This record gives sequence, structure tokens and C-alpha cells, in this order.
Amino acid sequence: MAPESDELAYVTSLQIYLRVADYRHIDRASLILARTPALRSLDLELEGCDICEDQDCCDGAVNIIQMMFSSRIETGETIRLRSLRITSMCLLYASMLLLEVLDLGMLEHLQLVRCIDIDPFLRYLEALNLDLSSLCIEDCFRFDTTDFAVNDFIRSLKPLKRITLKFMGIWFFDLRTLQPHYTSLESLRIEDNPLEQAMLPTTRLAPNLEQLALFGFKVEDGRVSNGSAPYCDIQDLLVCYE
Repeated sequence: MAPESDELAYVTSLQIYLRVADYRHIDRASLILARTPALRSLDLELEGCDICEDQDCCDGAVNIIQMMFSSRIETGETIRLRSLRITSMCLLYASMLLLEVLDLGMLEHLQLVRCIDIDPFLRYLEALNLDLSSLCIEDCFRFDTTDFAVNDFIRSLKPLKRITLKFMGIWFFDLRTLQPHYTSLESLRIEDNPLEQAMLPTTRLAPNLEQLALFGFKVEDGRVSNGSAPYCDIQDLLVCYE
């Protein structure tokens, strides 16, 4: 049942979950997106990257975007978002199409979770010099791209408050990329693979840091005694990057 033309006029936040091969969900999402003019926050989650049984994940993602935003594509109108979360989507071919239907120039929060080949999307966003408040790249994989755009993308951003990084190929990440963000950082989460190259962020110069989560790091030094229970001295962990 399609919503009335003014029924969702004041909806600003929308979460859409799409199941594999259930095109009814896409049609319903298209009707809702066409009638939410005040939308500013979009959470788009696919059950899996290969959601279209008759297409591979790259072409399937393009098909989904074309169907969901058909009214926007026809009229040339864009949705101006301040928050965008995409889960389980291949962005190799869908990146340019997303930017045709979404106005991300004023984006404040970006989360890419379990996505594939996000580098083309990040390259397009890099040119916007976004003023993000938070960035999350988690469990994303690269299959058909040899580019690694995360470093350049983060360098293009104005100082961030919250950063979460966990993805395949994290050993390509340059820790010096974080240095311009230290003065503004309030939350930093990095998950490393202890079997790969170890990395430890420089956060001694982060006076506003309130939350720090480091996973997969081997800690040997910097242990101090606190009664009978030893614990890690966080000041010794927050070392300067040479």
C-alpha cells in the first residue's frame, strides 16, 4: 500500500532492509523514498551483497539503486543527506549512480559496513572535501579494485570526531593519515590483524579523546602494577609515530 503524498512529509530518518530476491521490498522502498522530502538520514542494508539471484553483486547493486530511486532519476532531484549508512552492497559500479540521486555535500556521518569495492565511491567523495563528524569503515573487502582510497579520502576530510576502521588490507593504511584529526578526535577504534603488520596510532596529541578501542595489538611493555593486579599503562601505549 503506497503512502499518501503527505503522509511521510516530516520523516527525516529512514532505515531500509532488503531481502535476497524479494523485489517487493525494493518497490516499497521506492514508493517511500519518493514521498519523504524531508529525509536527511538513510540507512540502507542488504541481506547480502549477492541480493539479486540473476545478477552478480556489481550489476545487482546498480539495479537496486535504479529501482529504488527511479522517481529521483526521472526528475533529476537529489536527496540531501546528513547521515548515510550502507551495509552489504558492492559499490564498484553503483558509486556514480548513488551520487546522482544523493546530495552528500553536507554529509556529517558516513558508515560503510560489509561493503565490497568501496574505493570508487571514496574517490568520488574525496573531491567533495566533506566536513564529516564521524566515519566508520568496517569489514569491507576489495575484490575487483587494486586502488586503496582510504588514506587519501581521510586526508581530504576536515578534522573528524569519531573514527572506526576495520577492513581487509588494513596494512595498507598509513597511520600518519590520522595526524590532522588528533586534535578533534573524541573516539577512535581500530581493529588490526596481529598476524599482519602491527600498527599503533599516535594519540598522545589527542586532548579530547574519550574513547579508545584497539583490537589485535600485542602489548609487551608499559605494564605497571596496581596492587596485586597488573594493568597496561595507557600513556605508554599512546606513543608518537616516528
